[in-house]
Amino acid sequence: PAIAAGVTKENFLSLALPLVEADACPLCDTPWDPEELRTLIRAKIDQFQAAASKRRAVEKKILLLTGILTRIGGAAAAVLRHASLFPTPLSMPETSVYKERKADSVRALSAFVPVAETLSALKTFVDIPENIRLELKAFEDAVAAMPEANKTDTARDWLTLAQERLEVSFEARRAGNIAKDRAELARRIAKSYATVSDEVLTGIYEAVQKQFAAFYGFVNRDDESKFEAKLVPSMGKLGFDVDFYGRGFFPPGAYHSEGHQDSMGLCLYLALMRHLHGDNFTFAVLDDVLMSVDAGHRREVCALLRKEFPNTQFIMTTHDPIWLRHMRTEALITSKAGLQFKSWNVDQGPTRWDDRDVWTEIYHYLKADDVRSAAALLRHYLEYIASELCDSLRAQVGFRGDAHYQLGELLPPAIARLRKLYSNAKDAANSWGYKDVVKQISDKSQKFDALAAASNAEQWQMNAAVHYNSWADLKKGDFLPVVNAFQALLKEFSCPACGELLRVSPDREAPESLRCGCGKINLNLLKKTP
Repeated sequence: PAIAAGVTKENFLSLALPLVEADACPLCDTPWDPEELRTLIRAKIDQFQAAASKRRAVEKKILLLTGILTRIGGAAAAVLRHASLFPTPLSMPETSVYKERKADSVRALSAFVPVAETLSALKTFVDIPENIRLELKAFEDAVAAMPEANKTDTARDWLTLAQERLEVSFEARRAGNIAKDRAELARRIAKSYATVSDEVLTGIYEAVQKQFAAFYGFVNRDDESKFEAKLVPSMGKLGFDVDFYGRGFFPPGAYHSEGHQDSMGLCLYLALMRHLHGDNFTFAVLDDVLMSVDAGHRREVCALLRKEFPNTQFIMTTHDPIWLRHMRTEALITSKAGLQFKSWNVDQGPTRWDDRDVWTEIYHYLKADDVRSAAALLRHYLEYIASELCDSLRAQVGFRGDAHYQLGELLPPAIARLRKLYSNAKDAANSWGYKDVVKQISDKSQKFDALAAASNAEQWQMNAAVHYNSWADLKKGDFLPVVNAFQALLKEFSCPACGELLRVSPDREAPESLRCGCGKINLNLLKKTP
């Protein structure tokens, strides 16, 4: 008993030692210094060393016994399994219980503790109850009563088994042949699909790259008229290389500038749309696609769109006024086809520069006695419309490298330019002998001079009373005449029928006429040759 108790304690202490981590006993949570507690446990384990040594010796011998019991349990399981296969199954309950008991003995001997269970298992190790012997005898008699198989029966059983396996083999072979045929068919289909797909895609690539190169060469015909490109499919991607002045093909980002890459993107898109949709490519939205392209090539893009896509409606957005003027200059859009927004917000969307809209808003501010807002909006609008007037009338404005012009640098030149054009038109009409036209031009010129004087726009820089920064200090009654005067003045720069701004035609070379979009105003500027 003392040894048994020592073995149990030694086993307990060996399990407790690795659990000592915190500053307390892992069993009762009594505060302890971890290292001190470990030292105490190791000392107690050393005290039970003799018991531990005996335990190891006994466990070594028991290991042989557990192997024997395991084999006995396996034999009992085999007997029980075959007993159920007789024509009339044998009932062997005692054998089943015996098998479970031997399994319990194996578990007790393997665990060793508690020692009492191990001793009990050892005492019953060789016991074979009489009931087990009787059941085994009945099993033996049943086996002996079975008839011995003769050669004929053996051959029949062998052939039956062979037939079953042969049929399984034939079925497996048929299934294998079907799978092989299907796999071959799938390979042929995949190969055919890949071949046709490659042919179609290669045709698309060739057509698109040819059209793309033509578009890009047109846009850059000043220095890259012989431009070429290659669209080459590779593993899971499409290679895109472009010519660089005859020095080889490279990715677009290798040598071409950002502006050239932007124009390449647009040309590639247009080439792809033409190939995919053909004549059905009738609508496209281009959102600020040419911001990094230089001004000269933007003009060529306008010419490309007008030449190659006459039946396609393009909606283009930009915040660059130069690009907008290029579109108008190249007749890509008419004056009415371009809309300029004065403001934009998420809730209400864009607000366009429209005469009725602007003047209605200005008068709305005045009605609410908000002169400051009305003055700011009027100045903003006048700066916008003055730049449009200078562009359409070809007025001479002092050049600024930053392109930031103030109102005083734009509106007076526009007024002076229209006055000069009226004078030239009157001289031209006189040279042709059109007295009635001279009278009409004189009336328009006089009316325009009166409105220009009323607005005092030509003298705004010298007259502090109408300086735009001083408008916010005016009262509603003082500012309303200023608004009315500028509204009346700006009406003289446009056609009363179509509402378009008067413009000089052509936009380059010697001026030939001053006209509007509908042609109601069309004043000749060329004098009769003597």
